[in-house]
Amino acid sequence: MVTGPGLEKLFRPRTSAPIHKIVNHYPHDIVPWDKLEKRIEREIHIGWAGSLGHMADLLAMAPIFRRLVDRFPQVHIHLMGNESIPQHVGLPPDRLTFRPWGSMDDYFEFWKPIHIGVAPLLDTAYNRCRSDIKAVEIGAAGALPVLQRALPYDEFIATTNVPTFGDFRELESVLNDLCVIRARYESILIPAIATSPLLALSGSILREPIFIRVCCRNLRRQLK
Repeated sequence: MVTGPGLEKLFRPRTSAPIHKIVNHYPHDIVPWDKLEKRIEREIHIGWAGSLGHMADLLAMAPIFRRLVDRFPQVHIHLMGNESIPQHVGLPPDRLTFRPWGSMDDYFEFWKPIHIGVAPLLDTAYNRCRSDIKAVEIGAAGALPVLQRALPYDEFIATTNVPTFGDFRELESVLNDLCVIRARYESILIPAIATSPLLALSGSILREPIFIRVCCRNLRRQLK
């Protein structure tokens, strides 16, 4: 059994036995969208959370966060992870909310105020063997996942049409577009609206395809 397409690809040439991929799940009851919907407010909350294994992803993205807070006074960055993060990202203290890594409940709580959750994934052998659980967790919290076009996220991207990026220059462009839209139309919510994000079955939560009705591309179409 494997947890993602990267591990399946890695082990396929090494065995003739069947390989079963475990579908990621969200461990809590899913809150209905009308109760999850973020309060309309002036600030745009952009979040990232990760363990030490994700630090390189965050540090590569930190200059983008710095430029965003300079460009948009309403942008507020939320980060969760190792205690050293605030001193490395170089963000003004009044524009950063930092939460040190804690329990999984702390992690799920972290995503609740977030409008946009960013999930960079540098192209390394280790990262290619990760799963799409972060995208599931961001979406389940009612935030809009902005995902790197990488093997672990391919299926999630194909079934949701969430905003994606290939490199950090493109990520900055996507985030800039979302912030411009929010700044001009404060009554429009940034988070993706998931019509049926997760399926409860036999006491556990299993993901089914998520149909995102709001993303960067069709937000623009709506607002014309």
